[in-house]
Amino acid sequence: MTSTVPVVTDIAYQDLLDDPYPVFRRLREMAPAVFVESARLTLVTRFDDITRIERDPATYSADNPASLVNRVMGPTFMRKDGAEHAIGRKAIEPSFRPATIKEYWAPKFTAIAETLIGDLSAADEADLFAALAAPMASLSLLAMIGFREMPCRSWPSGRRR
Repeated sequence: MTSTVPVVTDIAYQDLLDDPYPVFRRLREMAPAVFVESARLTLVTRFDDITRIERDPATYSADNPASLVNRVMGPTFMRKDGAEHAIGRKAIEPSFRPATIKEYWAPKFTAIAETLIGDLSAADEADLFAALAAPMASLSLLAMIGFREMPCRSWPSGRRR
């Protein structure tokens, strides 16, 4: 049995970057999976379907040689399946054990969050994504991979200073 997914041509790629949530809501209402032409991606739109796909590597592959990630960075373990994926996962797994997170990472993440929230407290209003969520993710990742004092405030949006 074969089936096709709806092709969406009226969504600009920038819409997905600027404010994806109304776009995702519309896509979820449209179909469980859609092809967004501007992004050249098929997006699975519903949580239960995403979960099912993640749990069925025999049917669904993470391998996508044409992906931008592969073209820019080369194959990463997130774009590999089976034994190849397991090699990368095994290398980082100790850092994500509950005891390691509690004893080592939680204090670092808490310090990052407290700094960012402290910065917010002086503002009358703020965009919580730009002022908290995005830098929290970036700074936490920098801490985990060992980078120090990187000018990363503009990283989440891909903009240069």
